Amino acid sequence: MIEKINGTAFKDMVLFGAACIAGQKQAINDLNVFPVPDGDTGTNMYLTIQTACAELNKSQPATIDDAAKITARGLLRGARGNSGVILSLLFRGMSKSLKGLTEADGAALAAAVLAVCLSLPAMASAPLVRDDYGLFDGDTLSALEASAEEAADGHDCDVYFLTVDSIGDEDQRAYAKNYYRDNDLGSGSDRSGILFMIALGSRKYVTITYGEGVTAFTDYRIEQQEDEIVPELSDEEWADAAYTYIDMCDDALDYYADYGEPIDVDNDIGLEDLLIAMIFPLGISAFICLILYHQMKTARKKTEADEYMPGFTLRVKRDRYTHTTRERTYDPPQKESSSSGGSSVDSDGFGGSSGGSF
Repeated sequence: MIEKINGTAFKDMVLFGAACIAGQKQAINDLNVFPVPDGDTGTNMYLTIQTACAELNKSQPATIDDAAKITARGLLRGARGNSGVILSLLFRGMSKSLKGLTEADGAALAAAVLAVCLSLPAMASAPLVRDDYGLFDGDTLSALEASAEEAADGHDCDVYFLTVDSIGDEDQRAYAKNYYRDNDLGSGSDRSGILFMIALGSRKYVTITYGEGVTAFTDYRIEQQEDEIVPELSDEEWADAAYTYIDMCDDALDYYADYGEPIDVDNDIGLEDLLIAMIFPLGISAFICLILYHQMKTARKKTEADEYMPGFTLRVKRDRYTHTTRERTYDPPQKESSSSGGSSVDSDGFGGSSGGSF
């Protein structure tokens, strides 16, 4: 009798559950009559959990924490339809409840499942991708939601993408702020998050941040993101723009978590800057070598060094020391600045951009 569930046992449980869904896929489809009788709930659950199985089969999780994380990430990446998103949210909540545990007994696992079930309605009713305009089809919306969940996972900062219709003459920044407040968006007690809004009818866009989002996303980083997103909006590549935004938010949050500081103008070295830094000294070196080459009398091998360069003489000189005194000065490492810097903040606590048109 198994009294404790470790990573291996949790993996086996998920794989067995996936096999059960596969066997009853059509029966679940037949139950799908409300709200839309499209008969794909079982299929979407099956396709979603297969991505988790693929990730689990590539690993040997030592702890129940590791196994739950791998499962949640796989489900988030492969979520299909509303049923897939709900399934991924359930395991994401379970992963958070099991965080830090090597193994869990039946009571601990039951408590984790109960906590997730009680919070599931709130999670499902508070999506990160809010398509109020109705821009995306169901599968695209589910995939975007899963990507946004993955980007926010492990960070105390939610990542929102919002589409609305026309906002008329209202300032897009003011509209986005009111939406954020009225819908109680954000993670944790300080309601941390970043929201990118597009108003399709008005052809306007804006980025706002709040709480920890103000620190994690500097003005420089937000400008970078909008520079990538806006051309896709202008081309009406709506899904591509959403994915670009979510992926760049994911990168920024990972950087902030790894290095304790946000991506900013003083620590962001792009490919162009790196190439310039490499090409410039290489060019100088090549120029010096060319000059020296032309100063040589001949390109054929000579036995004496002064035959290559006029007036060049080598001498051998040896210094002999009987005593050596060395002085060393301790230069302590400089402590990295803890200042987040680079973020403009309004008096109401919101950061972000002024927005624009596309």
